[in-house]
Amino acid sequence: MFMRWLWKHKIHFLIWAVFGVYLLSASQLHTSFFLKNGKPLDGAVVLPDETGEIRYYVDELRPIYYEGEEVYMLKGWVFAPDIAQSPEYRKKLLLHSVGRDFVFEAGTVSRADLNQGMPQYSMNLDSAGFQVMIAKDVLPRDNYKIGFILEDEQGRVRVYRMVDEYIEREPNRLRFIGE
Repeated sequence: MFMRWLWKHKIHFLIWAVFGVYLLSASQLHTSFFLKNGKPLDGAVVLPDETGEIRYYVDELRPIYYEGEEVYMLKGWVFAPDIAQSPEYRKKLLLHSVGRDFVFEAGTVSRADLNQGMPQYSMNLDSAGFQVMIAKDVLPRDNYKIGFILEDEQGRVRVYRMVDEYIEREPNRLRFIGE
């Protein structure tokens, strides 16, 4: 009797099973196939030992809409005083958590105010500014320690340093935790 009832309603069970699989995988499908902005760089992250000294400041982390997607924009500046041309290097943001590392490409932002605010450095700091887009959906819930990677034109790491500030992935937002 039960088997006959089960066979009669098999299409309903199939629909519910497909719906359940969809609910379990919808977020990952969206992130993998539809999300374009704020994704980390592909590939395994192999981090060298921390090297060099950096000067940095994080101005803000705020949500924005870019090309129809909600992402978070992290803005600030970073440079290595030991390397004369460090503002010219490619900047990357590292978010590190236990067992997980995410690296994001940082765009360069002009910061003419840094030369006036830091006259003790003889280098031109106009291009020390950065901005990074981070999609909150690519980060599992956790606290992520912030790090900076400065590379030369050939992709060689010149400076890599973790700092004492964090980004926390909460259920519905990202939050900057700084000093």
